[in-house]
Amino acid sequence: MSKTGYKRVYESDGSYYYVNLARKWHRLCAVADGEPAMLRALARHQNAPAARPGSMPSLIADWKGGPLLRYAECTRKDYGLMLANVEASMRDLDVAEITSHDVMDLRDQWRDKPRTANKYQALVSVLMSYAIDRRMRTTNPCRDVKKLREVRRKRLMSHDEQLKIGAAAVRGKKGWKNANGEMYAALFDFAYLSAVRARDARSLKWADVGENEILIEPTKTRESSGAKIAIVITPDILAVLERAKALGKVKGLYVFHTLKGRPFSASAIKSAWRRARERAGVKDAWFRDLRPKALSDAKRQGLSLEKVRDGAGHTSVSTTEDYMRGFEVKEANLQLKLPKLKKSV
Repeated sequence: MSKTGYKRVYESDGSYYYVNLARKWHRLCAVADGEPAMLRALARHQNAPAARPGSMPSLIADWKGGPLLRYAECTRKDYGLMLANVEASMRDLDVAEITSHDVMDLRDQWRDKPRTANKYQALVSVLMSYAIDRRMRTTNPCRDVKKLREVRRKRLMSHDEQLKIGAAAVRGKKGWKNANGEMYAALFDFAYLSAVRARDARSLKWADVGENEILIEPTKTRESSGAKIAIVITPDILAVLERAKALGKVKGLYVFHTLKGRPFSASAIKSAWRRARERAGVKDAWFRDLRPKALSDAKRQGLSLEKVRDGAGHTSVSTTEDYMRGFEVKEANLQLKLPKLKKSV
């Protein structure tokens, strides 16, 4: 996978290039033309002579050049790799002839990773719905395939573990200060205090920060409900923002950024968290665990479930309850006393 996020697509001298299996470079478009133009050129190039009308490669190419372009950039990159795998597995199939068994064969390639397997099934379902809209078939075979059971994560990070990881992000084992350590620690703190998703925390821009609130449009709901979240700037959040503003010589558009002022990539955040976790001696704690921990802590401190729902950007309370299941901590303060033996008369 290249740094562009798309298989065999590279950026060089201000242009996007596609490198085929024979290692021949084909120019797609200028980087300045934008990613949508690159995707359209890539779809045309990859499927130019080979894609038969009515075949899965043909359908995927059409979907890449149309509906996919309406998704957020990060979603397009995620789908880019997945679509390549779907096309490789279903290259010889006609859209009209795909059965539920074909869907199961594709999904079961990731059977040991149920969450990933279900994502592939969901993506194929979107493609099949698109095929129905284009009168290429009448039913969606994915609806007859039961999703794999996902093991729900129930790891609740403690306060001490959270603080240790934050401190370990700043300095290494020998006490040496890490180059981006303080910025990473600030990002970790903000992710907890705001309870936003990792992607929204690392892509936060100063333009989104107002005097009293931070306006965020969650990437996950951008294509569905379009809900926005106005995060009240508490004293703790303000302190984190001021820490971030004071760090680094190069200032950019992003609140949390590298030494060159660029936003952190998802892989950089995961790597920084993993290294800090290992230095802190904490096991099985992920960066994304900060969000359910924050929501659980907020409810535990007296916030109503409706307020927690709004803070999480969910559309319903039931979604919030399902999301927090396994993470929520309930107080046990029964104030019981041991019974005393009555004196006999």
